[in-house]
Amino acid sequence: MRWSLPARMSNRERDLRRKTPVWMALLLVSLIGGIVGTAAAVSDEYIAGYAAGLLEHEFHLSEAVVEVERGRVAVYAKRLAADGAKVVVNYAKSEGPAKEVVAAITQAGGEAIAVRCDVSRTDDCNALAKAALDKWGRIDGVVHSAYYHPDWANLEAHSIEQLAQVLDVVAVGGLRMAQAVIPAMRAQGKGSIVNVSTLATRKPMPGEGGYAMAKAALNQLSRQLAVELSGT
Repeated sequence: MRWSLPARMSNRERDLRRKTPVWMALLLVSLIGGIVGTAAAVSDEYIAGYAAGLLEHEFHLSEAVVEVERGRVAVYAKRLAADGAKVVVNYAKSEGPAKEVVAAITQAGGEAIAVRCDVSRTDDCNALAKAALDKWGRIDGVVHSAYYHPDWANLEAHSIEQLAQVLDVVAVGGLRMAQAVIPAMRAQGKGSIVNVSTLATRKPMPGEGGYAMAKAALNQLSRQLAVELSGT
Protein backbone atom coordinates (compact mmCIF):
# COMPACT_ATOMS: atom_id res chain seq x y z
CA MET A 1 0.00 0.00 0.00
CA ARG A 2 1.43 3.39 -1.00
CA TRP A 3 0.57 6.53 0.96
CA SER A 4 0.58 9.71 -1.07
CA LEU A 5 -0.60 13.30 -1.25
CA PRO A 6 -2.14 14.95 -4.31
CA ALA A 7 0.47 16.07 -6.80
CA ARG A 8 -1.61 19.11 -7.71
CA MET A 9 -3.68 21.28 -5.38
CA SER A 10 -5.74 24.38 -5.95
CA ASN A 11 -4.24 27.66 -4.76
CA ARG A 12 -6.93 27.97 -2.11
CA GLU A 13 -6.22 24.51 -0.73
CA ARG A 14 -2.49 25.19 -0.77
CA ASP A 15 -3.05 28.40 1.21
CA LEU A 16 -5.26 26.59 3.72
CA ARG A 17 -2.75 23.80 4.11
CA ARG A 18 0.03 26.30 4.89
CA LYS A 19 -2.13 27.73 7.69
CA THR A 20 -3.05 24.34 9.18
CA PRO A 21 -1.03 22.68 11.97
CA VAL A 22 0.69 19.38 11.24
CA TRP A 23 -1.63 17.53 13.65
CA MET A 24 -4.49 18.28 11.26
CA ALA A 25 -2.76 16.61 8.33
CA LEU A 26 -4.89 14.44 6.07
CA LEU A 27 -4.24 10.87 5.02
CA LEU A 28 -4.60 9.61 1.45
CA VAL A 29 -4.10 6.26 -0.20
CA SER A 30 -3.99 5.33 -3.87
CA LEU A 31 -7.02 3.78 -5.56
CA ILE A 32 -7.90 2.84 -9.17
CA GLY A 33 -6.05 5.75 -10.67
CA GLY A 34 -7.73 7.97 -8.10
CA ILE A 35 -7.70 8.09 -4.32
CA VAL A 36 -9.54 6.77 -1.30
CA GLY A 37 -8.93 9.12 1.61
CA THR A 38 -9.81 9.76 5.19
CA ALA A 39 -9.99 13.42 6.17
CA ALA A 40 -9.63 14.31 9.84
CA ALA A 41 -9.73 18.05 10.44
CA VAL A 42 -11.68 20.68 12.33
CA SER A 43 -12.04 23.13 9.44
CA ASP A 44 -14.90 22.51 6.99
CA GLU A 45 -13.28 24.83 4.46
CA TYR A 46 -10.05 22.88 4.80
CA ILE A 47 -11.80 19.58 4.10
CA ALA A 48 -13.63 21.15 1.16
CA GLY A 49 -10.29 22.34 -0.19
CA TYR A 50 -8.84 18.91 0.40
CA ALA A 51 -11.64 17.26 -1.55
CA ALA A 52 -11.25 19.73 -4.41
CA GLY A 53 -7.48 19.29 -4.42
CA LEU A 54 -7.87 15.51 -4.39
CA LEU A 55 -10.15 15.63 -7.42
CA GLU A 56 -7.88 18.07 -9.22
CA HIS A 57 -5.13 15.48 -8.77
CA GLU A 58 -7.00 13.10 -11.06
CA PHE A 59 -9.54 15.15 -13.01
CA HIS A 60 -10.25 18.55 -14.46
CA LEU A 61 -12.99 19.62 -12.05
CA SER A 62 -14.95 21.16 -14.92
CA GLU A 63 -15.46 17.57 -16.11
CA ALA A 64 -16.00 15.92 -12.74
CA VAL A 65 -19.26 14.66 -11.28
CA VAL A 66 -19.17 14.55 -7.47
CA GLU A 67 -21.69 13.17 -5.00
CA VAL A 68 -21.70 14.98 -1.64
CA GLU A 69 -23.66 13.39 1.16
CA ARG A 70 -25.47 15.80 3.44
CA GLY A 71 -23.70 16.70 6.65
CA ARG A 72 -21.52 19.78 6.26
CA VAL A 73 -22.76 19.60 2.72
CA ALA A 74 -23.13 23.30 1.98
CA VAL A 75 -19.42 24.06 2.38
CA TYR A 76 -18.27 20.97 0.50
CA ALA A 77 -20.77 21.22 -2.34
CA LYS A 78 -20.35 24.95 -2.97
CA ARG A 79 -16.56 24.70 -2.94
CA LEU A 80 -16.49 21.78 -5.37
CA ALA A 81 -19.01 23.47 -7.65
CA ALA A 82 -17.04 26.73 -7.55
CA ASP A 83 -14.06 24.80 -8.85
CA GLY A 84 -16.13 23.39 -11.71
CA ALA A 85 -17.51 20.06 -10.49
CA LYS A 86 -21.07 18.96 -11.23
CA VAL A 87 -22.52 18.11 -7.83
CA VAL A 88 -25.18 15.72 -6.55
CA VAL A 89 -26.28 16.95 -3.12
CA ASN A 90 -27.63 14.17 -0.91
CA TYR A 91 -30.11 14.70 1.92
CA ALA A 92 -31.86 12.17 4.16
CA LYS A 93 -34.69 14.33 5.57
CA SER A 94 -34.03 18.05 5.07
CA GLU A 95 -35.02 18.60 1.46
CA GLY A 96 -35.34 22.37 1.86
CA PRO A 97 -31.74 23.10 2.89
CA ALA A 98 -30.43 20.76 0.19
CA LYS A 99 -32.43 22.59 -2.47
CA GLU A 100 -31.10 25.89 -1.12
CA VAL A 101 -27.56 24.62 -1.68
CA VAL A 102 -28.46 23.56 -5.23
CA ALA A 103 -30.07 26.96 -5.89
CA ALA A 104 -26.96 28.79 -4.66
CA ILE A 105 -24.75 26.66 -6.91
CA THR A 106 -26.91 27.12 -10.01
CA GLN A 107 -27.29 30.85 -9.41
CA ALA A 108 -23.50 31.07 -9.34
CA GLY A 109 -23.34 29.35 -12.73
CA GLY A 110 -22.67 25.81 -11.51
CA GLU A 111 -24.52 22.54 -12.03
CA ALA A 112 -26.13 20.59 -9.18
CA ILE A 113 -29.11 18.43 -8.28
CA ALA A 114 -30.51 17.30 -4.92
CA VAL A 115 -31.32 13.63 -4.34
CA ARG A 116 -32.79 12.01 -1.24
CA CYS A 117 -30.71 9.15 0.17
CA ASP A 118 -30.59 7.43 3.56
CA VAL A 119 -27.15 5.81 3.64
CA SER A 120 -28.47 3.14 6.01
CA ARG A 121 -30.47 1.79 3.04
CA THR A 122 -28.64 0.03 0.22
CA ASP A 123 -31.38 0.77 -2.32
CA ASP A 124 -31.13 4.51 -1.56
CA CYS A 125 -27.36 4.49 -2.10
CA ASN A 126 -27.76 2.70 -5.42
CA ALA A 127 -30.45 5.19 -6.45
CA LEU A 128 -28.16 8.11 -5.58
CA ALA A 129 -25.43 6.71 -7.81
CA LYS A 130 -27.96 6.09 -10.58
CA ALA A 131 -29.17 9.69 -10.37
CA ALA A 132 -25.65 10.95 -11.04
CA LEU A 133 -25.17 8.53 -13.92
CA ASP A 134 -28.57 9.36 -15.44
CA LYS A 135 -27.83 13.10 -15.27
CA TRP A 136 -24.17 13.25 -16.30
CA GLY A 137 -23.12 9.73 -17.32
CA ARG A 138 -20.28 9.31 -14.83
CA ILE A 139 -19.22 9.54 -11.17
CA ASP A 140 -15.76 10.96 -10.47
CA GLY A 141 -15.91 11.35 -6.72
CA VAL A 142 -17.85 10.87 -3.50
CA VAL A 143 -17.48 12.87 -0.28
CA HIS A 144 -18.98 10.75 2.53
CA SER A 145 -19.90 12.86 5.55
CA ALA A 146 -23.25 11.35 6.59
CA TYR A 147 -23.82 12.20 10.24
CA TYR A 148 -25.42 10.66 13.28
CA HIS A 149 -24.13 11.28 16.81
CA PRO A 150 -25.22 9.06 19.69
CA ASP A 151 -25.75 10.48 23.16
CA TRP A 152 -22.65 11.69 25.00
CA ALA A 153 -22.06 8.81 27.42
CA ASN A 154 -19.31 6.48 28.55
CA LEU A 155 -19.28 3.21 26.63
CA GLU A 156 -19.68 1.02 29.73
CA ALA A 157 -23.28 2.21 30.07
CA HIS A 158 -24.06 3.34 26.52
CA SER A 159 -27.14 2.40 24.54
CA ILE A 160 -26.22 -0.50 22.26
CA GLU A 161 -29.00 0.54 19.89
CA GLN A 162 -27.46 4.00 19.44
CA LEU A 163 -24.00 2.54 18.95
CA ALA A 164 -25.34 0.18 16.30
CA GLN A 165 -27.03 3.11 14.56
CA VAL A 166 -23.94 5.31 14.42
CA LEU A 167 -21.91 2.40 13.05
CA ASP A 168 -24.61 1.76 10.46
CA VAL A 169 -24.75 5.38 9.26
CA VAL A 170 -21.10 6.39 9.45
CA ALA A 171 -19.12 3.22 8.72
CA VAL A 172 -21.47 0.79 6.99
CA GLY A 173 -23.08 3.75 5.21
CA GLY A 174 -19.66 4.61 3.81
CA LEU A 175 -19.32 1.06 2.52
CA ARG A 176 -22.78 1.13 0.98
CA MET A 177 -21.90 4.30 -0.91
CA ALA A 178 -18.56 2.87 -2.02
CA GLN A 179 -20.26 -0.27 -3.30
CA ALA A 180 -22.77 1.89 -5.18
CA VAL A 181 -20.15 3.97 -7.03
CA ILE A 182 -17.19 1.62 -7.49
CA PRO A 183 -18.65 -0.12 -10.58
CA ALA A 184 -18.92 3.22 -12.43
CA MET A 185 -15.46 4.32 -11.27
CA ARG A 186 -13.93 1.00 -12.34
CA ALA A 187 -15.58 1.28 -15.77
CA GLN A 188 -14.10 4.79 -16.12
CA GLY A 189 -10.69 3.58 -14.95
CA LYS A 190 -10.51 6.07 -12.09
CA GLY A 191 -12.43 7.74 -9.28
CA SER A 192 -12.02 9.26 -5.83
CA ILE A 193 -13.70 8.58 -2.48
CA VAL A 194 -13.27 10.94 0.48
CA ASN A 195 -14.44 9.71 3.89
CA VAL A 196 -14.65 12.53 6.44
CA SER A 197 -13.33 11.42 9.84
CA THR A 198 -12.72 13.04 13.24
CA LEU A 199 -9.77 13.80 15.47
CA ALA A 200 -11.58 11.91 18.22
CA THR A 201 -10.24 8.70 16.64
CA ARG A 202 -6.74 9.83 17.62
CA LYS A 203 -7.48 11.69 20.85
CA PRO A 204 -10.21 9.90 22.83
CA MET A 205 -12.52 12.08 24.91
CA PRO A 206 -15.00 11.04 27.63
CA GLY A 207 -18.48 10.56 26.22
CA GLU A 208 -17.34 10.57 22.59
CA GLY A 209 -16.60 6.84 22.34
CA GLY A 210 -19.57 5.82 20.23
CA TYR A 211 -18.98 8.41 17.52
CA ALA A 212 -15.22 7.82 17.55
CA MET A 213 -15.75 4.05 17.21
CA ALA A 214 -17.78 4.58 14.05
CA LYS A 215 -15.26 7.00 12.54
CA ALA A 216 -12.39 4.64 13.39
CA ALA A 217 -14.24 1.91 11.49
CA LEU A 218 -14.63 4.35 8.59
CA ASN A 219 -10.88 5.00 8.65
CA GLN A 220 -10.21 1.28 8.38
CA LEU A 221 -12.72 1.02 5.56
CA SER A 222 -10.65 3.58 3.64
CA ARG A 223 -7.45 1.60 4.19
CA GLN A 224 -9.11 -1.69 3.29
CA LEU A 225 -10.67 -0.37 0.09
CA ALA A 226 -7.32 1.07 -0.95
CA VAL A 227 -5.71 -2.35 -0.60
CA GLU A 228 -8.52 -4.22 -2.33
CA LEU A 229 -8.96 -1.79 -5.22
CA SER A 230 -5.34 -0.82 -5.86
CA GLY A 231 -4.51 -1.38 -9.51
CA THR A 232 -8.06 -2.30 -10.55
